[in-house]
Amino acid sequence: MRTVRVFYQKLGRLKFTSHLDMNRFMLRALRLSGLPVWYTEGFNPHPYATFALPLSLGFESEYEAMDFRLTDEGCTNKQAEAALAAVLPAELPVIRAADPVHKPGKIAAARFRVYFETAGPAGLQARMENFLARPAIPVEKKGKKGKVSQIDLAGKAAGTVYEEAAGGLNLALTLPAGNDNVNPVLLLDAMESEASLPPYKITRTALLLADGGKFE
Repeated sequence: MRTVRVFYQKLGRLKFTSHLDMNRFMLRALRLSGLPVWYTEGFNPHPYATFALPLSLGFESEYEAMDFRLTDEGCTNKQAEAALAAVLPAELPVIRAADPVHKPGKIAAARFRVYFETAGPAGLQARMENFLARPAIPVEKKGKKGKVSQIDLAGKAAGTVYEEAAGGLNLALTLPAGNDNVNPVLLLDAMESEASLPPYKITRTALLLADGGKFE
C-alpha cells in the first residue's frame, strides 16, 4: 500500500461548494475512477482521503492537494492522474499526481490573488498600500465553536504585489496558514468597514512552507 498526492484546481461555480461537500465529491470520484483505492475498515467503509488545507467557501484555487492510498503499488502516479482526470469535471482539472514530499502540517503560508473590478486601479492601490502600512490593524477573528479573539493583522501580508488587469486590479499577497491561519477576507472586511470596496474575487494560488518553498 502506498500514498499518492494529487494536485488539482477548483474553479468556477465549484467555489460555492463547501469543504464537506468537496470531501464527499472527491470520495465519489475515487470510487468512479476504478483505481485500487484502500478503503477504511469498520461499519462504513469508504476510500481513505485527506486534504492538505481546507479552502474557504467562495474561493477558487489553482493549487489544491489530496492524499489517498492505493493497495496496488504497481499502479503508477501517471495512471492515477489519468484515472482521476477522466472522472472529474472541467472545473476540477488535475495538475499532477505524485509521491508526497511534505507533511500537511508543514504548510506555513498561502498565496492569494484578489481581483478587484474597478475603473480606478491606481486609487485603489494607493488606498491598500496606506492601509497595509499601518502600525496596527486590529480585527476580530472567529474560531472554532464561535470563540472570538482579537488579532493584529499589521505585517501579516507578505510579498504584496499589485498589477493592473483588464477592467481592474490584481492584488497578490502571502498570508500565514495552518495553525496561524489568516483568511484574506479578514483584511478585506477591515478595509471595507471604513469605505466600500469594489466587487472582488479571491483565488488561492499556492501553498507554501516556512522557508517560502512550495508544498509538494
